[in-house]
Amino acid sequence: MSARVEREWNDRRLSPKVKAIVNEAAGYAAERWGWNFTLTSIHRTPAEDAALHASGIHVDWRAVDVRTRGRSREAIDDVTRYINRRWIYDPARPNLKVCFAEPHGTGPHAHYQVHARTRRRERGS
Repeated sequence: MSARVEREWNDRRLSPKVKAIVNEAAGYAAERWGWNFTLTSIHRTPAEDAALHASGIHVDWRAVDVRTRGRSREAIDDVTRYINRRWIYDPARPNLKVCFAEPHGTGPHAHYQVHARTRRRERGS
């Protein structure tokens, strides 16, 4: 993790919910696949994104990217399914997911995002 990403990870503005989800995914990925996550970016506010000459893609401190280069498609899909079975992005928009794999941009990565209404699924649902 770069010094910038580490500072952002520890920034109080980063959603505690997205941190909990990424930590849960990291624990599962390490146990099941021996995969130690490498955070590559944390999505910031539009002004901060522009000041860092970044991508222009942002969700106000509610999204994180994790590098997946070198990981099997099976591992990436398994971790993605695991998190999406455990978390609901927004009950009003069931087609949107907390986690998805993204093959483009700066390279293959998994994107974790939360909404104000993101919540853990109830057991049995």
